Order: sequence, then structure tokens, then C-alpha cells
Amino acid sequence: MTDALDHDDLSEAMITASLGPRTSGIRAQMNQNQYARGNTPLAGVSSKLAVNSPSYNVPAGVLWIVDRLIEPQTIAHFLQFAAGTGDLPGGKKSAIRDTQASLEADFLLIQDSPSKWAPATAAPFNTETTPFIYRIMTRVGSLEDNGRMQCMSKDLHFLKSRLWEGIMPLSDAAWRERGLDQPANFPQACQVITSVIEVFQYLDQPQVRDALRTTYNLIYDHLFDFERALNAKRAADAAAATASTAASSDDKDDKDNKDEAQAAAPIQIAALWAEYMTAHFAQMETRTHAWVTGRIESLSKTVLGLLRAHRPLARIRPGPSGFDEAQWCLTNMWQDLMQNQTCADIEMFVPVQGFKGMRPGYTASGRPTTEEGAVTEGAAQDATGDTPLPGQLHWAHSDIGERVRMYQGRRRELQMRLIMSETMADLYLGRPRPAGNDPEILAAGCEQQALVQRQMRQELRGVPYSYPTTSTAGEKESWVTEARRDEYNIVVYRGCHGHDDDEWNRFVEAFEMDIDSWGKTGDVRGADDFRGKTRLSWRNVADEYELGGDVEAIKAHFREELKDETPAPAITDFFLLVDKASIDSYLDPPKPGPIPKTSSSSSSTRTATAPLKTLLAGDIGGFILAIEATFDPWTPADDARRAAECPGYKGAMRVRSCMVWDDLVAGYVMQNQLIEDLWPMARVHPREMYVGPVVRAQLQAWGELGLGLGESDGREGGGEGQAVNEEELARMVNDAATCVPG
Repeated sequence: MTDALDHDDLSEAMITASLGPRTSGIRAQMNQNQYARGNTPLAGVSSKLAVNSPSYNVPAGVLWIVDRLIEPQTIAHFLQFAAGTGDLPGGKKSAIRDTQASLEADFLLIQDSPSKWAPATAAPFNTETTPFIYRIMTRVGSLEDNGRMQCMSKDLHFLKSRLWEGIMPLSDAAWRERGLDQPANFPQACQVITSVIEVFQYLDQPQVRDALRTTYNLIYDHLFDFERALNAKRAADAAAATASTAASSDDKDDKDNKDEAQAAAPIQIAALWAEYMTAHFAQMETRTHAWVTGRIESLSKTVLGLLRAHRPLARIRPGPSGFDEAQWCLTNMWQDLMQNQTCADIEMFVPVQGFKGMRPGYTASGRPTTEEGAVTEGAAQDATGDTPLPGQLHWAHSDIGERVRMYQGRRRELQMRLIMSETMADLYLGRPRPAGNDPEILAAGCEQQALVQRQMRQELRGVPYSYPTTSTAGEKESWVTEARRDEYNIVVYRGCHGHDDDEWNRFVEAFEMDIDSWGKTGDVRGADDFRGKTRLSWRNVADEYELGGDVEAIKAHFREELKDETPAPAITDFFLLVDKASIDSYLDPPKPGPIPKTSSSSSSTRTATAPLKTLLAGDIGGFILAIEATFDPWTPADDARRAAECPGYKGAMRVRSCMVWDDLVAGYVMQNQLIEDLWPMARVHPREMYVGPVVRAQLQAWGELGLGLGESDGREGGGEGQAVNEEELARMVNDAATCVPG
């Protein structure tokens, strides 16, 4: 430890000599400016958590939702896997399940009272009436056991729910469409990345970490009890079968005896839960970290190229105070990216210490969390000639504070070595010290910093996960793996007949090309396999059905008549409706230029003489109207909850057509995000259109343009935009209804 302290002291002395003390001068100003920009997760997630602690600042007006930590659909996915009809998250094969008898029939007993099927040898379960599945779902979160549920902001939960199921925040196509690879939209890009890192910050909050572990362990215990009872039943059944067929045992062949032995052998269910959740957390860690790192590396190349290409007006004295305005801007961008990467490398682990059945001393993705584990791993690597060099940070401490301290110490050591090496080389060769604002020197310094960070990342996290370029066995998105049906067809109703045949055909061609554009860059694993199952099933309201020009009649038709079709449409929870606005979004889209500004929040009237403003990148693009088939506008069953979690939701939402399959359908396949869950992201959009996660930079820009929700809504960055009233919120459905001929 002495050497590490010496390295830290020497490194700090050199940095102080160059930039001044940490708590004052230019270093303090740089840190303060980075915090103020809001492009990194330095602020933490305290403002997005509503907990009974004075250390948390809970802003008024934020949309809140209760997070059950282990989401309810996870139990259903696990049961499918354990019963033999599903795979591990990511499509990998189980090391346990395939070595034991099929449990598909046995698992149905988890829904029945144990007293109906457990033998006397399974006491005390043979006298209990509460099904095991009820006990498990109670632990997930219910009125009976609600102490571990967390109240969090809707935007944080939106991303947590996506990452939990291995669905990435934005596809490559959506990222580019929103212009997030462009320097002009750098704050928005950084804030999307930051919001992803915040999910892992949330999971590592002490109260959240403890609650997640407790919930997991309670479910493990219930599954272990079910396992004990089920094994007792299997043993009793096998004994009875053996006794009844003893007389004919001579006629059995070896295969029959082997099958009977396997059927009577004890099975593991709790261990399957541990295996499943280990794979679940590992995928969540590695896939999400790879997504963040890929975006940061792409942005870094852009910033580095601009930094190298920029030519300052004059060569000035060495030192950072000599940067011109453009160089300050670019170096600030670079530091934001490096800070985001550091936070991602350090924080994007799911804490699994104390999780029953999981490998102790390791993260879910297999990184050692103790020095002992690191020594063991080092010995294994030594056998292959891969032993880490002394001092390498080849383990991830289970305590985040210690992990940060070790990371910083190791980074300073590497940086010091590089600085010393270059300084000595300059002295030896007699090279003059260049101007402080020399583009090549600035770029070289950034590259040096990135080199150190890459080495740190591999030492801490191991060999980085890389996205496969083609669909291979075992390498598919969880939602693609979960989608086991032979065909997934979405019913699309034509509800507007105000366009001629040529315009309609042009719309259909553009729409079908747009909706089929997802997953073609390799970022959605298994996209090609799933694409072959997809189909649009068109319905013409006027020509085929007499529905009276009523959207509710269309919904009723979809619910009743279409479900009786053979085969039934795979997606029965929602359908798509083409209204006038949908057609116009393709035939007469808003231009990336001036549009009429909405009036003040006191009125909803739009006037042609209002000042002209400009849409943001990503606000332009064709959309379609998604209708929730079971939404009842007259007698909503959960009005209070809906008003709190997704105010203004009317059972319909505009969605960018290219996001229908890998956002909307993916959520329905995994049952983690339905239209109602996506609505909070759409309600703040100027076109009330879902385009993925919404961040502060967008809200602020829309507010400044007068296009966002008003301050009264309580959304951060709302600006002075128009407050969307009930008439506006109902417009999506009303427009469609008036377009349908009677």
C-alpha cells in the first residue's frame, strides 16, 4: 500500500503544479463548471428518489411511480425457463436444467394449494393452503409486503424497466435520427448516457441494494420450499410406481429404468432461480455498459477530430488558461465524456453480495469482488501465461467507495507514468515545450487520457463485451428470445379517407419502409430472425366494416371479432390506427425549419401570426397512432393511479413508426412497458409523439421554443411553453374519429 500512496502523492503534486490546488483556482472552477453543465451523473439520483430521509431533496411536480425492484414479469419469465419452455436471458443454455428431468408438468403445481398435492413426507407443506406462486408474488410487491418497494421518478423508472429486460435505451437508428452523434446535440447525448448510468446508481443506493437482496432471497426461500415439497412428491410417486410394477420389472429395458430413475431424481429449483438471475444481472451489466461505452467512444472520436482540426488565432503561452473559446468548449466536452466513462466503468455493476445461490465473491458478470478472488483468478491466468502485472486493478471491490478509491489511485499511477515518460523524453531530446493551445498537444493529451481509461476499464471489468455483427445461437435480445410464436402481426386500421389513392399508396409505401427499418445496423441481436416473423394486417374501416365512424367501435371490433379469427393476431393488446395526422406526417411532414409557435399557457389557440421557432432533430419523422385495445375512457378502473403516474393518458399515443417493433412490441413481448408506460415520454413531446427517453436538454429546448409543457406541470426544464389541456390531450383520438366515414 505504501507504493500506491507514493504514486498518489507524486501524481497529485504534478497535477497541482500544472493546474493548481484541487479546491481552488482553475481545477476547482473546472469541476464546478462540469457539475453545472449537468452532462454527467455527478449529481447522483437523490432528486429522483422519494424516501423518508432529510438528505434527499424531493422536487415538487415530478411524476412518481412505485418500483417493485424485481419486476413481476421476471417471475413469469423465470417459471417458463425453469419449466423448460424458455432460455436464460440472452439465449444461453442452462448448466442445471438440462441435466434433470423436465419440470413442465410439475411446475403447474406451483399454482395449487400444497395441501392438494404434497405428501405427508413434505410436512409442513402438506397442510398449507397458500399456493407457492402467491407467496412469491407477494414478495415481489403487494399491500401485504410493501416495505421494500421504492418510490422513484417516472423517467428513472422508464429506463430501469428497459435495462432490466435487456432493452437498450435507444437503437442506433433512433440515436442518429435524434442527431445525438452531432456536436450541436452534445448535451442531449450526454444526458441520455447519464440517465442510463443513474439506473445503476439507483440500484447501488443502500436502501435499494438491501431491498433487492432481501426480495431475491425471500423468493429463493419460497422456491426452495417448493423444491422440497415437489421432490417429496416425486419420490412418493416413484416409490408407488416401483411397487406397482415390481412384478413386471424383468420386462423393462435399460432405457425404461433410466427414465424412471431420472423422473425420481431430486430436482433443483432454487438453484435455477440463482442461475437465472445471475444471467439476468450479468446481461444487464455487460450489455448496458457496452451500449454506453460504444456511444462515448463514437462521440469521443468526433470531439477529438474537432479539437485537432481547430486552429487557434494565436500561439500563446503554455498552460490551460491559454485556450481560446472553441478549445475550452471542446475540452469541456471531452472531460464530460471521460467523466461519464469513468462513472460507467466504476458504477455499472449490479450488487449481488449476499444473494443466495450466487457465486460468493464475484459480480454477476464474473468479476472478483475480493482480493482473495483476484488472487485465485490470477493463479488461473498464470497457468495460461496471462498473469496481470503487479499493481493492476483486476477486481471490483464490493463497496463502491473503496472501488472509487482504488480506481483513482490506479489511474493516477498510470497517468503519472505517461507524464514522466514524455517529460523525460522531451528533456533528453531537447524538444521545446509547445504552446499550451497547440491542437496536436491538446489532442495527444486527450488520447493519452483515453488510453489510460481503456486500460483501467479492462483491468476493472475484464474483456469488454462486444456486440455480434450477425445473429448467432445464444446471442439474441431477451425479448427476441422470448418471442416464440411463428408470426407476429400487427393489425392496422385505415381510419382516414381524405386522401386520394395515389396519396394513400405513397403513405403506405413510406410507412412500411419506415416501420421495417429497425435493427438493420446489428445493434438488435436476433433482429433478422424476428423480422421474418413480423407482418402488418391491414383493415379498411370504410370498405370492410361498418363501424359508424367511432374509434370505440373500432376498438370493440378489434377486441371481439378479430380475436375470433384463426389464427388470432399475435398482438392483441393494441392495434395501429392511421388518422389524418399520421398520413400528413409522411406526405406533408414538418420541415427542419420554422413552425408556428404555440401561444401562452393561458390559451390553447394556435395562430398563424405567432413567432416562428424551430423543431429539434428527432422531432421530425412519420408516426402512427397506437391504440390500447382495452382502455375504457368512461369507467377507468385505476383513475387515481393513472392520474399520478401518466396524467393525460387517453388510451392512445403517437409513436415514431421506426420504433414500433423494437420499442413498442418489445415492451409487450416482455410485458415490462405498455403504451401507458411509454406515454409520459410522449406527453412532453411537441408532437405528443414517442421518440424514446426524454432528457432535460430536450425539455429546456422545447420550453425555450414555446413547444413544451408549461411550468405548472412541474417538469424540469418546461420553460414558458404551452400547458397541454384536456382538449389537446384528447386530440389524437378525436382526430381519428372525425376522419372515419359514417
